Amino acid sequence: METDARAGLRAMGQRLEDRLPQDRIAMVLDLLDRNEVPLALDQLCADIDESGVALHPAEYLQLCELNTLLGQPAAPTLMRRLRPPR
Repeated sequence: METDARAGLRAMGQRLEDRLPQDRIAMVLDLLDRNEVPLALDQLCADIDESGVALHPAEYLQLCELNTLLGQPAAPTLMRRLRPPR
């Protein structure tokens, strides 16, 4: 389960490389390398929010699925802020 989440987060980080600061991506990848998968998800979501990155609907859904899989380490209010406009 966490292995799937780790792979999904790593792929998400790669997709966001051109939209998030490089040091933020590096921090998330470092957390993944240290097996801190729930913390990495929370950090990635916080970085997306703080940077004002607009997510595509599919990216948002993937983050929601990962959050559910990992027991919701990212707060619901944070996840709502990341929701793309309809």
